[in-house]
Amino acid sequence: MNKLIINLKSLNIEPIILAKFFYERGIVSHLFVQKLIYFSYLEGLKNELLIFQEKFQAWKHGPVLVSIFAKMTGCSDLDTMFDEVPNLQQKEVITMLEKICQKYRDCDVWDLVDKSHEGPWAKARVGLSEEDISTNELVLKDLFAFANAQE
Repeated sequence: MNKLIINLKSLNIEPIILAKFFYERGIVSHLFVQKLIYFSYLEGLKNELLIFQEKFQAWKHGPVLVSIFAKMTGCSDLDTMFDEVPNLQQKEVITMLEKICQKYRDCDVWDLVDKSHEGPWAKARVGLSEEDISTNELVLKDLFAFANAQE
């Protein structure tokens, strides 16, 4: 078994709970939420935490969690949908998400898209054009290495 996976503390938080955290802080664009979840996931890996199990796919505008895309874009009333989602309980994750929110909340979403195109996303899209549709998954070992090479 891959030693990397064994060394990560798996939290098994549903990604929609992270989406709710950001939504409650006024971030309503699913694209923006996706980017914040991605950067939070990387921050978790830096701290040897595997926040959730779902794999990111290398979509055109960056890493995407299909579950978040489906729930947020397929919903006409996000307030009601998020009311039914439990609140995040893990203090260490709340602290990380608050840090990510502070760092990126005032950024332009397209700058975050560009930033998310670095490293693992680009690797997962090798051989594809910018316009190609892809469901290729970002590889955990690539995400871990990329997260730990960052500032």
